Amino acid sequence: APLSAAASTAVRYVPASFPAGAYRGLPALLLPWVVAVWLAGAMAFWLRLFGGWILAERLRSRLVRPAPREWQEALDRLKKSICVSRPVRLLVSSLVQGPAVVGWLRPVVLVPMGALAGLPPEQIEAILLHEQAHIRRHDYLVNVLQSVVEALLFYHPAVWWVSGHIRAEREFCCDDVAVSVSGDVLTYARALAELESARLVHRRAVMAATGGSLPPRLARMLGPSPPPPRHLAG
Repeated sequence: APLSAAASTAVRYVPASFPAGAYRGLPALLLPWVVAVWLAGAMAFWLRLFGGWILAERLRSRLVRPAPREWQEALDRLKKSICVSRPVRLLVSSLVQGPAVVGWLRPVVLVPMGALAGLPPEQIEAILLHEQAHIRRHDYLVNVLQSVVEALLFYHPAVWWVSGHIRAEREFCCDDVAVSVSGDVLTYARALAELESARLVHRRAVMAATGGSLPPRLARMLGPSPPPPRHLAG
């Protein structure tokens, strides 16, 4: 009985030393710091996004020239085969290392200097089909919105994991479109390999045909079973 009384007395006096409200006040004290850290991180990612947008806009106007007329006509012919209705310009750039799409309302396709003369015509057409698929799927706009989500939820690892998979699937979809329209997976795979080799020689990525990790894309296309054509997203 005395032990029980002592125990009950001790239990009664513990709350007096550790008020229950002390633990409830911790989140309120930490909340301003959490908000400050989130705001600083979000601002950093917003600045990165804004800087990337400025760089992309400069790419379409600095050190560029119109592509030869025959290749602009080829681009216009290819865009009809995958139902692209907007006008698309083909420009030769001294700044890009691989073919890329810049812009959503007025898209342009940038190709590196020497690419149009250094690759066989069928490989160039396959690459242009890939870029036209990005335009048809509105991938430039989707990528901007995806970057906005990344800036807002930068602290969550799942966001980056999902975002990486979305970008990889985006390239897979455009690869499937290029292969299904051209009908020659080997030609397209050789074109990707040649572009990657030229990029590594000049410098050891914008929506680009060589975007993403190239070995998984080549392994997927040249694997035991060819990839089924995917429908174009509206």
